[in-house]
Amino acid sequence: MREFELKSAVFGLIERLEGEGTHVHIPRADRDYAVGAGLRMLTLRHMVVMNDEWLYRANPDERLLLTYYANSIAHLLK
Repeated sequence: MREFELKSAVFGLIERLEGEGTHVHIPRADRDYAVGAGLRMLTLRHMVVMNDEWLYRANPDERLLLTYYANSIAHLLK
């Protein structure tokens, strides 16, 4: 997934969560910054990898940890 596609999807998720009354912490009150910083952290921790075509994907070797994180917020998405 390209970075702009990823940001668009996350922005939509943030809007959905906020629309349902969930508090979403946005550093610097800047969604673009928040998603960019989060993506950098996931990339630095090798949980997300980028290929030669600048496409991001989940690192299959970190699937268990990514699933743990996903499960920690799953109740907010029902």
